[in-house]
Amino acid sequence: MESGRACAAIGAITVTLRDVERFGEFVGELVPAQEVELRARTSGILLEQHVADGEVVEEGQLLFTIEALEAEERRAAALARLEAARSQLAAADSDVARYAPLLPDEAIARQVYDNAVAARDAARGRGCAAGAGAPGRYCP
Repeated sequence: MESGRACAAIGAITVTLRDVERFGEFVGELVPAQEVELRARTSGILLEQHVADGEVVEEGQLLFTIEALEAEERRAAALARLEAARSQLAAADSDVARYAPLLPDEAIARQVYDNAVAARDAARGRGCAAGAGAPGRYCP
């Protein structure tokens, strides 16, 4: 040792092997990997909610029960409109088919035939519009 210099004190500890419990307290926020906004495809009175807000759900799982009466009434009305449109189209098709052979011999005025064709096309459009609100969409 050189003179005038002091030695630093060195501490020593004994190392022991033992299990240590690891834990920690952290502040944070959990965010779902995917959020989905749910909207009903139809309107009606909500009778029952089968899941809680924030609950994880599986594809195809029943989420809500909606009163069926309004939907059944809308369906029946749509089917009635569709059936009426089909009937009108059948009548218009029949008129066009009946008038077409009379046209070359001028047994009917061209305007009568043109009106029948226009009525058929309009009936076809009504059928398409009525079918948009009915099951199994219809558009001839």
